[in-house]
Amino acid sequence: MKINRVGIWFAICILIMIFSNSACFAADGKSEITITFVGDVQPHVLERASKKQMDYIRRQFADSEFVFCNLETPLTNHSQLTSGKSRDLIKSGKDYAFKANPSSVKTLNEAGFSVVCLANNHMMDYTDVGLTDTIRALNRAGICYCGAGENKDRAEAPVILESKKSGIKVAFISYSEIAPLMSDATSKTPGIAYINYPPGPGDISKIEKSIKTAKAKGADIVIVTLHWGKEKSSRFESYQKDFAKKLFEAGADCVIGHHPHVLRNVEKTGGKTIAYSLGNFVFDSADRKTMALTVTFSRNGSSGWLQSIKTKPMYIENGIPVKL
Repeated sequence: MKINRVGIWFAICILIMIFSNSACFAADGKSEITITFVGDVQPHVLERASKKQMDYIRRQFADSEFVFCNLETPLTNHSQLTSGKSRDLIKSGKDYAFKANPSSVKTLNEAGFSVVCLANNHMMDYTDVGLTDTIRALNRAGICYCGAGENKDRAEAPVILESKKSGIKVAFISYSEIAPLMSDATSKTPGIAYINYPPGPGDISKIEKSIKTAKAKGADIVIVTLHWGKEKSSRFESYQKDFAKKLFEAGADCVIGHHPHVLRNVEKTGGKTIAYSLGNFVFDSADRKTMALTVTFSRNGSSGWLQSIKTKPMYIENGIPVKL
């Protein structure tokens, strides 16, 4: 029987193309991950959301494997305020103390949040009991947290989430520049992970240690989130840009800011993303502008990750984000 070598060669080429493309698709699938970041969230406010509003929020997160927020409210029924918090000042409107029933954690699940920051100036409003109650509620709901814990080591430790689709491991590390009296964790007491305002060389070293820990535990991507800056100011401060650059040099891939309760710039430096403040997301506030920031990380060979960003502007109505 005469063999048509041209036909065989053509068939082989077709098979090579098919398998090559399949391999490329598989590699692409395993080298990309999308994460959405939003600012301050209060679960008890989210309980007001209608089904339609909750569906809208979930749609903003639909393309992301992980969704992050700053949890600005402890989940506790504890009534004792932390030392330094005055009931008289709170009644006069010169100070604030937040808390939500632990059962409101279900709203975080319904909205689709994967990981929350606890490193902020309200997490310790109701003593270490409030923090313990918060952690217990999050654990029951299966929501990860970073930035606080039973001691300094736990508060500064990264939390690592692994993508079920790709196996990519993402570390989240959180610190706060704002820490009311008795809020920051020590080697023996619970609290939040704390850095100075403005931060100095020692603070860089502290976060660098957390980044190294994340890398040693196999993290492919490291996100550093910071509760920082002046409240109500929409302009970022000069030290923040320099500090973020130093964190990038230390191995961070993305720096996400919150605390000012207003939106600030989102920019890229050296291909890495800085969000100076994502403002409020679910919050009773005079400033009603908000957004969700979506970052897609695509593996760029041995040189790290390419980052593409997308901002989704929204409007806060009765504390709930709605379509602009």
